[in-house]
Amino acid sequence: MNERIKTNKIHQYSVSISPHLHSKLEQHIFVFKKLLKPGYTKQQWLIEAIEEKLKNDDPDKEVENEKRVSFRIDALTKKILEKHVQQISYFRSSYSKRKWILDAIQEKLDLEEKAVKKKLLDHSETHSNTYAGS
Repeated sequence: MNERIKTNKIHQYSVSISPHLHSKLEQHIFVFKKLLKPGYTKQQWLIEAIEEKLKNDDPDKEVENEKRVSFRIDALTKKILEKHVQQISYFRSSYSKRKWILDAIQEKLDLEEKAVKKKLLDHSETHSNTYAGS
């Protein structure tokens, strides 16, 4: 952090992210500001995220290979997917089937994570009420 203060040269970065990730980021920062750090900015959060990753990453550590997920889709689904990707690529630079599939996986994981959390919370409340009545 002190190195950042010593060098006054600031570099601008712009990274494209999915609308889903953007929405999740905005929502997280909004809640974080309200509950933990009033006045906190997205800029501060992004800088902290980068600094934490730099601190926790070990450059000498062997880089793990990417993992692969294999699946099969029917011809109609493939055709529809390709049409969606083609339409989106008119509005976004360097958009691909891979990116679209990664977005689909992330969105489904997030959606199901919310459902599981709700189910666990409901289950927890049901059992706490059962034990309280005993």
